[in-house]
Amino acid sequence: MGNLIHNLLPEILIIISSFLVLFNSLFNTKKIKEVNIYISSAGIILALTFLFMQAGTISFMNNSLINSEYTKSIKILILISSFISLCFINFGKNELINKFSGEYTFLILISITGSLLLVSAREFFTLIISLELLSIPIYLITAMGGNPKVAIEGATKLFFFGTVSTVLIIFSAVLYFAGTGTTLINFSELDSTDLISMLSLFFFFLSICFKSGLIPMHFWLSDTYQSAPSNLLPYLSTVPKIAVISMLIGLINYNSFFESFSSMKNIIFIFSACSIIYGSILTLKQNNLFRLLAYSGIPHAGMMVIFSIINIELSYSFIFIYFCFYIFSNLALYMTLSFITNNQYSFLADNLKGLYKDSPYISIILIVSILSLAGVPLTAGFWGKFNLIILTYASYGAFYTSFILIGAAIGFYYYLRIIKLILSDKNINSLNKIDISIQNKILLGFCILIIIIIGLNPNLISYLI
Repeated sequence: MGNLIHNLLPEILIIISSFLVLFNSLFNTKKIKEVNIYISSAGIILALTFLFMQAGTISFMNNSLINSEYTKSIKILILISSFISLCFINFGKNELINKFSGEYTFLILISITGSLLLVSAREFFTLIISLELLSIPIYLITAMGGNPKVAIEGATKLFFFGTVSTVLIIFSAVLYFAGTGTTLINFSELDSTDLISMLSLFFFFLSICFKSGLIPMHFWLSDTYQSAPSNLLPYLSTVPKIAVISMLIGLINYNSFFESFSSMKNIIFIFSACSIIYGSILTLKQNNLFRLLAYSGIPHAGMMVIFSIINIELSYSFIFIYFCFYIFSNLALYMTLSFITNNQYSFLADNLKGLYKDSPYISIILIVSILSLAGVPLTAGFWGKFNLIILTYASYGAFYTSFILIGAAIGFYYYLRIIKLILSDKNINSLNKIDISIQNKILLGFCILIIIIIGLNPNLISYLI
């Protein structure tokens, strides 16, 4: 029992923090928001402390969960990004968030717990419960957007497709149990010539496509990003996607999956390549800034999924470089945009014209984060994409690599188009003066610092995590 508690201590601390926040919200005092910040921050910092103390690889709860150096590093990234997101939420001046600070923080902490468990999950029912813990709070928070009609529509679509995704993965679990007699996930035990086994794998990966925003399960992205509270987007754009994709990478590599299903490499790459190319083309057609950014996440998801078909021993440190650049670039980007507008539904990319004249500080933060997402040298994004290209070429040759290069080139174009608008002399749709608290400036500065440090010396990530 002691060993079990020790291995689950980070998750237990986050759960305790969530209920302390909920209990605190019962008291109608002026300092509810501040106390919530202290409670959630203490819970996350303690969870990080115990994570750093974990070492080695160990399976527990009858092999339903696993802790390893890989899961440890991913959880540290998730907790750091969640900590920044929560601080940003509570330091903001959104009236709705201020009114329901306790409920909002409680739901985020429950979602964080789900993401931590998901990274370690190695059994179907544990995996399904973790996915639902991660997803259900997001369904609820999405409905709390500034425009009630639009927010409820976006949350309904997200809930509908999320339910379909859950049904798919439950069906996958049933088929897997029919083929193996167990719910412990070890794909190497499946028969590669058996139709039931192939269907189990197909439905499993289709569910992953939804959770990570891959083609063809990407329908919810644009509506959700347009309607959700702008304060939620830093969390929504990073933690769920990273948790799901890291779970897929760990699960496939942990089970020596491709030794039994070598053909699945090609199937996974087809999904990834379609997401990279078609997602980039969809992004080019968008005028609404938040729809553009929502679709721009599809190629990134496709690139991250490619890590699942590369030997994890070769790509271990490179995975974290990509995850780090994606997390901190999106955190800086969406935190900055939330200061500019609370109405994502009608905010066009053209509204950024002349932003540099109105607010140089905001413009610099936006430009650095966008350059990183585009993969420009001297930013973390360059090393993330460069390493992926090198690994893919070494493993599969020029054909597979060409899809990544094409997607990166298209992404380079639409990201630089946004920067061109920011630096444009045509100062139309001028924005009001943007007021940023010192706490949020520190958060933004930290994200940009990480982007630049990794851009200058990517090897530092292996020492930090």
